[in-house]
Amino acid sequence: MCMKGLFRNIIYYLHAWTAIMLAIGCSSEDYTNVIPANISGLMAIDSRQLLDRGTGGASELKLARLLETDRLADCGIAFDERLYAFETVDGTLGLLAKVQNMDDVKDWLGHLKDKGLYSDLAEKKGVIYGVFKEHFIVGLTDNALLVIGPVLGSEQNETRRKMARMFNREGDNSSPFVDIVNEMDSPVCIAAKADALPEKFVAPFILAVPKGTKMSDVNIKATIQPQKNVMLVKGDVYAKKESVNAALQTAQNTYTQIPKHMLDRLPADNVLTLACGVKGKEVLSALRSNETFRTMLLGLNTAIDFDSMLKSVEGGLVLTVQEIGDDRWKYLMVADTKDNHWLRDIDYWMKSCPKGSTIIKDKTATNAYQLIGNGQSLYFGTQGNLLYMASNKALAGAASETPSATLPVIIRQLLTDSRLAVIVNVDKLVEKDKGMKTAWEVLCSLLGDFSYLVYKMDK
Repeated sequence: MCMKGLFRNIIYYLHAWTAIMLAIGCSSEDYTNVIPANISGLMAIDSRQLLDRGTGGASELKLARLLETDRLADCGIAFDERLYAFETVDGTLGLLAKVQNMDDVKDWLGHLKDKGLYSDLAEKKGVIYGVFKEHFIVGLTDNALLVIGPVLGSEQNETRRKMARMFNREGDNSSPFVDIVNEMDSPVCIAAKADALPEKFVAPFILAVPKGTKMSDVNIKATIQPQKNVMLVKGDVYAKKESVNAALQTAQNTYTQIPKHMLDRLPADNVLTLACGVKGKEVLSALRSNETFRTMLLGLNTAIDFDSMLKSVEGGLVLTVQEIGDDRWKYLMVADTKDNHWLRDIDYWMKSCPKGSTIIKDKTATNAYQLIGNGQSLYFGTQGNLLYMASNKALAGAASETPSATLPVIIRQLLTDSRLAVIVNVDKLVEKDKGMKTAWEVLCSLLGDFSYLVYKMDK
């Protein structure tokens, strides 16, 4: 499974959301009417919970510095209310905050203007428009502050017209996502359509969705909770259509609890790790019903009988990516097996490889093989009761070894009852990407300093 697209999209979305956060910080029923009905995703940020976490005011000071002010209270923003970030179906990104004192907001914007960070555009129908840091359009009323961006200079007028329609919305035609995030209690709450997120990120959570189901009919909701050195994300997938919702529940039930011995071998230094509990036959059936995975399986099965290998899996499965490169990624997958019957077919696989591919037996190890050709290089085999697949020989050789550095105890404790987890080592992810590092620093100004992002699906 190719993970490159996943990470590029994760980085893009993190950049987009956090760049908008540079402008402000929070929900009251009246100002949420500005949020359009046709949104594909909504994030609610509880500034009060985030800024009051026993940090001695450190988070508040960080955010104040980002907003170019000495005190948050001087901005005129109601930081005791929720802030909302959203994405519309046409890709527009926005941030909405409640105004506590319009005169204070004007003074703050004037301060930014003196520093060359803000410029005035116009005032129409009670809305003051401006540009923040050249690429973010600001709309201000006595009740709400709306920021849209990033926007190219040629698109500023059209963006301002969109904002005018948002401010002048009438009636109760609001997005159902507003009610969903408001029902959740967490520093950060998210509700989104599945098609608003990267396909390969969503795929593991919607395995058994009936063929032909539109991803716009599938929704995801999640909460983000700071936990010491970890940003913990807990989520769920659902749909309004009962048959689709039932299939989603079936998909989630294909995962079993992650075994403790797999939690103890999760590496600390790898950029990405996915862990889950599985029963191969059940997962295979779900994979075949999913468009994304069915295409992937067709490709794998042309050279090796991946179906047969997967059927042998029962217990824990871990996929870990050592580092991310532009061309080839260093990865290792290991899984518990109940049998190794597929090894009986290796000789046949060797003889029936597609033209341009070949399978070679490693004579220095037992049940170790390499698939090469047609741009592929895959090391696979068994070590005891473990099935493994790896991108290079060194990783393959270490498949059954416990990593020299395992994940912090807090993460293993958080995953004790989990069926599926994705762990991102953010320090490793951003160390070679200055833009990503800046975006993460902005997010940490609200959420605190974190080294890991953990998404988990519990029982």
